Amino acid sequence: MRLGFFVGFLIGAAVASLLTQMHEKDSEISVAPALEEDSKGPMDKLKQRVREAVSEGREAAEEKETEMLVEFDRARQT
Repeated sequence: MRLGFFVGFLIGAAVASLLTQMHEKDSEISVAPALEEDSKGPMDKLKQRVREAVSEGREAAEEKETEMLVEFDRARQT
């Protein structure tokens, strides 16, 4: 059981490290032309899709937070 917790911790740390690296690189990367996308390998394409999904998730979370704040303000005013 302890070994399972340890392995889970290592996997979680690896995923967190990967996401952090991708976030740092995402802020440095400019938009690539479509022709360059064809020359990418499968891992590069996967990383790009993960970056896009994370970005879309952040945008959706920000929109939801804004909606919740508006609803909270309305409820507080009544």
